[in-house]
Amino acid sequence: MRLPESIVLTRSKRVEQLDVELATAEATSAAWRDLVSSAEKVKRKVEEVSFRRDTLYAIAKHRNLDVTGSFGVFATVSSVLTDVADTVLEEEERAAGVDHEPVDPPASWEPSGVQTWRRLHICEQVLAREPYRTLHRLAPSCSGPAANAADSDLARSPRRRDRTDTAAFCLQCSPQAPQRKTH
Repeated sequence: MRLPESIVLTRSKRVEQLDVELATAEATSAAWRDLVSSAEKVKRKVEEVSFRRDTLYAIAKHRNLDVTGSFGVFATVSSVLTDVADTVLEEEERAAGVDHEPVDPPASWEPSGVQTWRRLHICEQVLAREPYRTLHRLAPSCSGPAANAADSDLARSPRRRDRTDTAAFCLQCSPQAPQRKTH
């Protein structure tokens, strides 16, 4: 049985709308608050907390937040939750618009003294932050329409490197695109 075209279009629009809404800071904040409220319940199942944790992770990943590694958003959240003083201070200073000067090694391994409710709020702010945007320079062998400006910039660059396997770096080029030779 084939669905009528109007129903398919309506579903498609709703899925698109959901995709857009899940990519917002508000969605990440809501997922964080759900996780915290589940964790605070006395009589909760582990599966409930795990599900909410996984939902938060999926939404953060969908927003292109850096979710892995020692410098990822969840590493920062973990450090704030466990009251790593330098991380808590860094996030408080960032919220106040002040540049943080990290101390390595930390002057003290003592906790920050910031109350738990405040640290939970700081974690929400970390998760609601806009994702870092990176600019990728097109490689010299790119054959896409945007390659001309990038090629001329690279040709003038003293650090130019010739590559033959870089067409995949350009979103406008397919992996099968013919490669241009550069000398």
